[in-house]
Amino acid sequence: MAHKGASDIRKYFRLPAGFDARLTLILFLVSLAATLCLWGITDQFNRRLAIEQNKLRAESALRQAEIWVGAFLTNYAQSLMIISESANFRQAIGQPSLASTISQDFQAWLRAKPTIAQLRYIDRDGAEVIRVDRIGEAIELFDESRLQDKSSRYYFQTTVDLPRDTLYLSPIDLNVEFERIETPWRPMVRMAMPIYRSDAEVAGILIANVNAGGFLQAIETLGGPLGHPIEILNSEGYWLAGASPGRLWGFMFDNDMTLAKADPALWSTLQASPSGAAMSDDTQTVYSSLSLPALLEERSTFESIVAGDPDLHLLIRYSATPGFFSTENLPGFAALIAICGLFSVFTGTMLTARKSAEEKARAAEEQVVRLDRLAGLGALVAGVSHELNTPIGNALIAATTVDHRVQSLEQSIKEGRIGRNALSTQLANIRDGVSIMNGSLLRASEIIKNFKQFAVDQTSERRRKFILDAYLRETLHLLQPQFSNSGITLKEGHLERIEMDSFPGPVGQVVTNLLTNARIHAFKGRPHGTVVVSAESVDPDHVTITVSDDGSGIAPEELQQVLVPFFSTSFGEGGSGLGLTIVDSIVTGVLGGKLSIDSKPGEGTRITLLIPVVAPEDAARLAFDPGESHAKRQ
Repeated sequence: MAHKGASDIRKYFRLPAGFDARLTLILFLVSLAATLCLWGITDQFNRRLAIEQNKLRAESALRQAEIWVGAFLTNYAQSLMIISESANFRQAIGQPSLASTISQDFQAWLRAKPTIAQLRYIDRDGAEVIRVDRIGEAIELFDESRLQDKSSRYYFQTTVDLPRDTLYLSPIDLNVEFERIETPWRPMVRMAMPIYRSDAEVAGILIANVNAGGFLQAIETLGGPLGHPIEILNSEGYWLAGASPGRLWGFMFDNDMTLAKADPALWSTLQASPSGAAMSDDTQTVYSSLSLPALLEERSTFESIVAGDPDLHLLIRYSATPGFFSTENLPGFAALIAICGLFSVFTGTMLTARKSAEEKARAAEEQVVRLDRLAGLGALVAGVSHELNTPIGNALIAATTVDHRVQSLEQSIKEGRIGRNALSTQLANIRDGVSIMNGSLLRASEIIKNFKQFAVDQTSERRRKFILDAYLRETLHLLQPQFSNSGITLKEGHLERIEMDSFPGPVGQVVTNLLTNARIHAFKGRPHGTVVVSAESVDPDHVTITVSDDGSGIAPEELQQVLVPFFSTSFGEGGSGLGLTIVDSIVTGVLGGKLSIDSKPGEGTRITLLIPVVAPEDAARLAFDPGESHAKRQ
């Protein structure tokens, strides 16, 4: 049953033809690793950007909160200063009969400032003189029967002893009525200042109870863009806003839940620096500590500020951006693996199919090259045979003549009828015949040697240092006899002295082939001509060897094919179609250089070899392959 199940799986889930599992696995791993790396880098960049953006948002919200705190406190502090300096109030201090006028002013202030919950003037003994309260929507003036003694309250005892133009700022707490915390909660902050008579004697204190509930709520909501409220804490670490109800106003309910207890590390950070950012677990915290006296001294006209709770801590906490390997990215990882798998299977199949097609095309090309080579050889053999007829025929005639001369000489010697002059003549004739025979055989040997260039390796792997100009002069000297009776002059151009570290054998072979090619093909239909060889340095690392002639030149359509194997316009006349192909292969492969041909019909041909002074280290390993050379040029 198991075997049948496996057969069914193979039947319905067949791998594509040409599937290479190893290549597909490599592609999968490489593509997955590259994509994960790119994704990780992008994610890291985005995380840093998000962290910086959230930090900037949080810092901006805290700066705005600081501005609001300063503006809120300064507004009511300055209102208190204005009331204290008003003419009606200054007169009423010395004349109690004017208290009704001040009461009207106090009621006007409460109507103008809805956040002021209570405004009082208390004399220096602690007795309330004027008291106006906001009760709901109504503003109520207390009569004398309802006025109280506040001499025992902390705010009176602190304020009455303060110097002139000094503001007392109480801690922010919940409003208490009849010894009970008022519900719903009404956060209050009290601002008080001592009132002095003209004789510098304290007359009493002016005090305003300001409802801070709306103010705290407005600051709390500034953290909205980050999805978390701004937390507001007093100097002891108790929450005033931005936390759950169970944590708020702990000092009012004998609840010791403070930030120092809930998060000691964060509280220590807040105590260490007035502002900054902290990271704990997966939470980012940006905080700022405000000195309320400093804020008011900077913004108000009071000379000094005394605060019952001098510091206010603002902080905003939000979740840090999840890491790259967080659970949020699991769906993305699954999709990425699936995409990389499909990509690797598709690409692996395509690459395998392309490789197979290239191998078939290469095999077909090699077969064509081999067949073309054999066809070229077939045509070349006829031309070579024709070329060999003349020297071999001349050698045969010379040999027959020499044989007849030798037989005649032997006969004359036997008969004893040969004189000295006749002997010299016969020997000269025999010597001439041998010379003709030797030259003809050398010519045949040269033809055969050129023909064999196609079948044997033309490069010498022996590398050494040599002087280029001396080597070229020796080569020209050896080739000079071939030009002696041709009507073509072989001339030495400018040969610069250059020390080479290369392969002298291939250099000589290239020059020999070019000169032979020029002698045979460049001067068709012309009885005379000149071939010039020159060499010079073009820079410290390269030299040029130039072979130029003033022959017939090459037609443009033929110039494009002169390096193609077996291309020749002189089959049967000494041309094999491989001369320049071999030259190009040696120059580009063994010597590591370049070959260029410049020719115009009727103006001659100039072939320039640009080769390095120091041949490449691996040049000698390159083999001559006509098919490969042809493919590279195409």
